[in-house]
Amino acid sequence: MKQRHHEIIISDHAWQRWQERSGIEIKRTKLINVLTGKLNGALAVGLVLDHTSAGWLEVTPWLWATVRLTNMGWLVATFTAWEEREAG
Repeated sequence: MKQRHHEIIISDHAWQRWQERSGIEIKRTKLINVLTGKLNGALAVGLVLDHTSAGWLEVTPWLWATVRLTNMGWLVATFTAWEEREAG
């Protein structure tokens, strides 16, 4: 059995929030690769989606992505920082 590829689409709003909140300089394509790995791991253990097919994906211990399953793939709507990032 072959694992299905998951298309990830980062909205312009989410990309702006990533740049504001993460403090990590990364290209958009590299971020998509990181999110693909995180999403595959989350799906393997059972990512919980609400009735709108939206869920939370942990990118770092303090930064989470809001993702929604659409006909085109996984749409990243925004990034939310739950607490301040530790310096260092």
